[in-house]
Amino acid sequence: GMDVLRALLERLSWRLALYWGALALLLWGLAQLTDEVYEGEGFFFDAPVLGWFYARVSSPATEVMRALSVVGDVPAMSVLAVVTALVLWRVSRREARFFALAVGGAALFMALAKLVLNRPRPELFDVGLWETASASFPSGHATGSMAYALSLYLVVSRLAPRWRGVVGLVGVLGVGLISASRLYLQVHYPSDILAGLALAALWVSGVDALFRYWARDRSRRTVLLRLSGEVLGRLEADAARRGVSLEEMADEVLRERYALSQAAPQKATSQKATR
Repeated sequence: GMDVLRALLERLSWRLALYWGALALLLWGLAQLTDEVYEGEGFFFDAPVLGWFYARVSSPATEVMRALSVVGDVPAMSVLAVVTALVLWRVSRREARFFALAVGGAALFMALAKLVLNRPRPELFDVGLWETASASFPSGHATGSMAYALSLYLVVSRLAPRWRGVVGLVGVLGVGLISASRLYLQVHYPSDILAGLALAALWVSGVDALFRYWARDRSRRTVLLRLSGEVLGRLEADAARRGVSLEEMADEVLRERYALSQAAPQKATSQKATR
């Protein structure tokens, strides 16, 4: 038992620890929000935040906030998600599948949470800026926009890394403005928004981790299948001698292949520079 724990700790990088720590924190926060809502209790920050937005209601701002809410509504986000998935399908079917599962799964869990918890909409101020009949918790606008923006950011980070900064910035601004519009229009409590953001981030991050594991596992199997019987036998003997698994040896082959692929363009560039 201790040997297994020691081996796991040796492989635990700070990035991996930070990643799983963030997932655990999101899960805990969402569980706390859901528990409070299910018991019918309020949150101390709900009324003050809605009051702050209510004090800033004006005709020009209302039109802008309504337009933002239309962009983040189910019909608009559904069309945008379908178009994005179709475009991705032509570029990378794996990324298209990831995007569809990430965005679609988040929407499904959001709908189930609304159905089960059935939290009433805010009635602190009778403003009538937006009519809706669905439940309040969690926010569909926050969930949908966050799932779309985070999924697209992850896809762009893999397919076109040079654009991920722009996509990330636009995504943060879009999600923030859409979420703020729901508070301004007094149709969501701040806790609804936080729960929607947490739900989307948790689901998309989990799907991303799953897809990356599948990709790595498939790469290992591809490497092992392409090896000849003689080479595979030597690899198995080497793995046994070092006390590691055959899959770990395949990981080493993949890392060496990646290092060589990265070094080749650099070597070619340096040779051109010296000519």
